[in-house]
Amino acid sequence: DFLAQLNAKTVDGEGMDWENAEDRILALQMCIKLADINAPCKEFDLHTQWTRRIVDEFYQQGDNEAELGMSVSAYMNRHKDEPRVPELQLNFIKHLVAPLYHAMASSCLVPGSWVEITEEEDEEIRTGQSDLNCAKPTIMPHTHKFVSHLQKNLDSNYAVWKERNEVYQASLKTNGMEGDVIVEEGEETKPETEE
Repeated sequence: DFLAQLNAKTVDGEGMDWENAEDRILALQMCIKLADINAPCKEFDLHTQWTRRIVDEFYQQGDNEAELGMSVSAYMNRHKDEPRVPELQLNFIKHLVAPLYHAMASSCLVPGSWVEITEEEDEEIRTGQSDLNCAKPTIMPHTHKFVSHLQKNLDSNYAVWKERNEVYQASLKTNGMEGDVIVEEGEETKPETEE
């Protein structure tokens, strides 16, 4: 598991040894993996375009499975399954993208910078309520935080999907609806939020 190997080097170990070919290969493998799954690290409009493409790809796979007489995989039957995009995106970000991104940020393998923080800011970071805080980069704990557009987008997109999932779940409870809050064509702009 690439992520466990990287965490062992950066969190538990002494960091990457750039003289070691295996460490350099591991870094490249991690970069390729993040490049593959990094849509939630993009601006919301671009992220939702990729999300819509994934939903289309899942349904196409389901169509292909049905044509071959196979049982259709979960979430891939366009005639039966309602797309649960907000819930799926939350889990995708929280369990796949964020841990990989934060491990790479701790290894200085993504663009961004470390900025000095005050004790109050450190306390706020460590006690913050974000579901993703548990995985923040830790290479310079208590004195610096990592700042990146990728991180900002990841946090912002996660918050949007969390809000949409709450709306969807509430609608199921109150209306017994089977629909979903999905990304429709032309809905690529992030909802206005209070700053």
